Amino acid sequence: MEKSFLAVLLVIGSFAGIQSSWAQQLETGYCVFQVQGGAMLNDSIVLSKGMFIKAGHFLTLDEGDEVLLTDTNGVMYELKKKVIVPYTRIKRYTKKEKQGPFSFTYLKDIWKKLWDENEKQGTNIVLKSINSVSLQSPENDVSLFMREIPFVWTKPNPTGLSYFFLQEGDTKSPFKIATNGNTIVIGPQSISLKPDTTYYWSVASEPNPNPEDLEYYSFYLLGEESFEEKMKALSGVRLEFELLGLTEEQIKQTFCEDKGLCFE
Repeated sequence: MEKSFLAVLLVIGSFAGIQSSWAQQLETGYCVFQVQGGAMLNDSIVLSKGMFIKAGHFLTLDEGDEVLLTDTNGVMYELKKKVIVPYTRIKRYTKKEKQGPFSFTYLKDIWKKLWDENEKQGTNIVLKSINSVSLQSPENDVSLFMREIPFVWTKPNPTGLSYFFLQEGDTKSPFKIATNGNTIVIGPQSISLKPDTTYYWSVASEPNPNPEDLEYYSFYLLGEESFEEKMKALSGVRLEFELLGLTEEQIKQTFCEDKGLCFE
């Protein structure tokens, strides 16, 4: 009886040790914040934003590759040369410039958001028709500030027509365009869009689909004043990113990907 009880304690202790080890990896792990080129994880997986680098992993960069990483504390790490870096040496690549409170807070929030998304992958399976169209860009539920908006999708029949639908708010009469491609640009020359208005868009492979069968993405078209308000709220982190050496395109990319604020 005593031996059985001791065995149970050992199992519980081992499980607790595994949990503690995993928690420690989580606390010290790195997340891919931005990547350019074809940098690899363990020489087998091309890095992309949101991937997590954990104990036992290593990174391989070639000429022209650049990787920005962040940890759970909001510290940024930069690799931008031909190099093979094991997990234990990533900490040597801390950005030399001093980070401020805005970027720390921003990156900590993004780290948590990406971790939560990573945990949810594979748990929500959406079944679609084999003939369904997949909407690509702009992402769903984003705020846009731009004169011309490019819409991109993939279609099951590359040679067939696609039918693009754009609807203002809850109106029941969407604007429709037929095209033989998989992209269309909406701007002042094609249709007048109202600032500070929510729009819904979708694409179908037939001209008169059942509305209930369509997948709709939404976006909010910002006016100049509302855009300035959003940028003012992000002015601190924007300045710190500039001081850290991020380019204007990198800053735009991260605001669009992480905050759903996409602008020209």
